[in-house]
Amino acid sequence: MMLVAGPARPGCLVVERATAFVRLTVHSDGEGFRWGRTAGPARPGSLSCADPALLALLPDTTATGAVLTLPEVRPPGLVFHTRGSTSLLAAASTGDGPRVVTEALAATGRALRALHGVVVPHGTPGAPPAGPVRLSRWLAGAAQTPAAGRLHVELSARLGPSRVRWLREWTDAVLLGGTTLVHGGPSLGQIVPPDDGVGPVAVLTGEDVTAGHPGADLGWLLGELVELGRGGRRSWVGPAAGALVSGYGAGGAGELPAGTARACAVRMATHLHDYAAYVGWHDDLPARLHTIAELVDDPAAALVRVVAGTHDRQEQP
Repeated sequence: MMLVAGPARPGCLVVERATAFVRLTVHSDGEGFRWGRTAGPARPGSLSCADPALLALLPDTTATGAVLTLPEVRPPGLVFHTRGSTSLLAAASTGDGPRVVTEALAATGRALRALHGVVVPHGTPGAPPAGPVRLSRWLAGAAQTPAAGRLHVELSARLGPSRVRWLREWTDAVLLGGTTLVHGGPSLGQIVPPDDGVGPVAVLTGEDVTAGHPGADLGWLLGELVELGRGGRRSWVGPAAGALVSGYGAGGAGELPAGTARACAVRMATHLHDYAAYVGWHDDLPARLHTIAELVDDPAAALVRVVAGTHDRQEQP
């Protein structure tokens, strides 16, 4: 992965990140920034958006403080226009990052609540989100790289057949059914606050929009926060998770949509697979499977700890 930063002159490359799965570039365009996403070498073909019939259903969420931002399709990739040059994932490490992240996730929660108020008409064309599709194939034994195969062996050994079976069923549940309009894969890397702090944040949207379950979107974001907060290393993660939940309008973990905790586990497993498959092996990967096991064993209790910011304070082998 590569990060290049520079002054925001018009046409200047501000950020570049690349893995075998996706390449991201951010250029200044004078009025804001162009976020370009193209497929990496392990992902042949062009990136595309969801069916136009689905995208036409997206609500205007400007009043929530977060805008669902669609891209221009410019083969072989997508180009998003924003007023920010860094995502929440990068902003979190800056001096004012925790406040920015918390405020942006509260707004994102409100935007997701508005999005989930849309019912997708029967017969609207659509495809399942790409992340759970990759996970489903890997759980079934289709490992793209030696590192992904090694992680599959670790998963089977550490979780055991019963937990792996539950994880496969939960992945299928994310992929199947549901009539609610969902983002399909929201992440901190796709939430972009304006550089000057004025105006709504941009939630990069379009690739995975589909009909699904509201808990899948919330669990996807909360699962990312769980990973970032492992071992209590980032004190801002708990407040950030609470802000997302409060912004969504839930009084706590118990009021979140059904399937949210299960989607947390699916999101974490997907990210571990993607890291192994598209970045490479890291000796820390097996230890992260412990948190997935906790989510499988007692989803409700684990989700309460996630939102309270107390999840996985102690690392276990």
